[in-house]
Amino acid sequence: SAVTPQTEVLIKPEAPIFISGTEATVDFKVYSIAGEMTNPQIKYIKWIKNVKFQADAFAKGGDEIPASDIISITPQPIRMGSNSLSFTVPARDTSEHYAFFELIIEGTSADGQKVASSVGFLPFRVIDYKFEVEIYDATGATKLTEVTAGVPVQLKVTPLKKDGSPIMANIKPIAVSLSSKYNVYSAPNDTVFFPNGVTGPSTSSIIFTKVPDVGTDRVTVNGKYGDEAISGISEAIKINPGDPAKVKFQSPPSGATGKVNPGLSAPVAVQVYDAYDNKVNKPAQATLTSANPAKISVVNPTETTNESGLATFQVSVGPEGNPNDSASINVALVAKPDAQDNAWMKVGRARDRFVIFYSDTLGFDANVGISTCAGQRVPVTIRALVFVAETGKDSLVTSRTNKFDIILTPGLEAYSSLSELDATPITQADLVSGQAVIWVKANQAVDNGMLTISASGDNSITKGERENISFLLCKTSIARASYHADNGQGQVDRLEVFFKDTIKATDIPDSIQLFWPNTDAANGKWVYKRTHYPETPDPADPMHFTVSVQPPFAAAVTFSSVLQLGTAYVRDADGVSRPNPFPIADSVGPLLMTAELVERLPENATGVDTIYVSLSESVASSLIQGGTLTLIKHAGATEVPLTIQ
Repeated sequence: SAVTPQTEVLIKPEAPIFISGTEATVDFKVYSIAGEMTNPQIKYIKWIKNVKFQADAFAKGGDEIPASDIISITPQPIRMGSNSLSFTVPARDTSEHYAFFELIIEGTSADGQKVASSVGFLPFRVIDYKFEVEIYDATGATKLTEVTAGVPVQLKVTPLKKDGSPIMANIKPIAVSLSSKYNVYSAPNDTVFFPNGVTGPSTSSIIFTKVPDVGTDRVTVNGKYGDEAISGISEAIKINPGDPAKVKFQSPPSGATGKVNPGLSAPVAVQVYDAYDNKVNKPAQATLTSANPAKISVVNPTETTNESGLATFQVSVGPEGNPNDSASINVALVAKPDAQDNAWMKVGRARDRFVIFYSDTLGFDANVGISTCAGQRVPVTIRALVFVAETGKDSLVTSRTNKFDIILTPGLEAYSSLSELDATPITQADLVSGQAVIWVKANQAVDNGMLTISASGDNSITKGERENISFLLCKTSIARASYHADNGQGQVDRLEVFFKDTIKATDIPDSIQLFWPNTDAANGKWVYKRTHYPETPDPADPMHFTVSVQPPFAAAVTFSSVLQLGTAYVRDADGVSRPNPFPIADSVGPLLMTAELVERLPENATGVDTIYVSLSESVASSLIQGGTLTLIKHAGATEVPLTIQ
């Protein structure tokens, strides 16, 4: 049988424990001598105080430590390797000379099992002498809590006796190090500090160059005074990165080749560093160029880094790009043009892909999002598209009938229909002739949620992702709404609105923006409380009110493929008018547009008289078959029932 590999992790002190008041600074290393550990955490930590010095005691021969001297300590995050942490410990009296931290680290072994370290002991003892270690600006006038990499500042070291008075004797040699174990310099490329030792308060130039993962570092100073060791450690110093000085490709990596498929754009990420390879934390502009724009085109030639120094460009296939064509790409800093890097991009092949549409079903628009009240269901259209080089456009892949997985940000749910009777969320759905519609809903506030669609067990179609899904906590949510036409001309002139709960006058929207049959600006209008609808609910149904759409929308428009056609605006208690988008169903058509009578003459001819009619929209024939029409003749004097077959 397989043998589980052994994991052995040790904890070793790397510097004396320093205590200032009730703050104990501890430097220790967590390392493995067999196997490996990931995700280390402090499982157990105690501060054992007031330990007695017992030179000849061993094991059970020593005095028992009372429970009152074993203090629980709040754990802090740690990592494998060197750690420098500060813990709060009880104040000591003058008789407490010895103490120690006892701790155990727990993590995960290479085979996924929980493993624990050996017990670590980090000792403390009172010493008669110490260094006070401080960081000042270059003039020595201002004590600092943060510095910038590469900028010289002053290291001030004061040797002190136990009573706090300075030691004026010369102490030499002096060793200076950092808790992070990074190099620290007294001058560029010089790591020697205080070559003549220190005598009383002494200063030296000091240059930090690296930003630790935790963002801060501590300076440790060690020396020897007579036969006694003397040490000191600074307070935590925040290290800021220097000015932008370098830029490197990340995706694709520097010198490597990335790929962009026809019809799509591909992200190209670059990282900006200071002169010491720290990621910058201030905005820096970079430019991206292509050596052959006809093959590989840059969509956004100039970008600004984020707070961690990362900038992301987009590239696409140029007008002459064919599969396997490639071109080199170059990135440079705007403020320092000689800071450059190079990589390559290659043209891939057009692949089927999922594309997610919100209300922009007539043409994808990245600026369109979902923003509505929690509790509303919003339609989302999923399409399988492929880029066609001959037309330069995407085409619907009607042969696709894939089952796909639906992955949503926590708080969001997907349903197969608009109906609230459909109460079971779905995590999968199927394409029908290359597309599908799902309904997204949230019962809580969600800000900038994301939807991911991926084929179940089929790698031949790439996944689709889209953000910008937000749901707000509104006063009362609109459950449903529908357009109607009462004029016989197919002109929308009435809107019925139904809420989920009983509403008060304050829940009635102040105004509503309406669209029909799409959300183009030319097809929109505003209606207002008191002008187009009452300021109180319907007396017969306190969950409902009616809107008079006057003037009506255009005639003979009885169908819409867009559902998100309304936005209600309600003023909240804070006085802010907040939008509440809602879908509007179509109860308008169809409208009878034309009728053509074909008579069969003479009377003994075979066949029957036939009327051909056209409607304002496509309808299922089963809905109008039977006796659904009446022919009116002789100026209304005669009515003939007609049968539609």
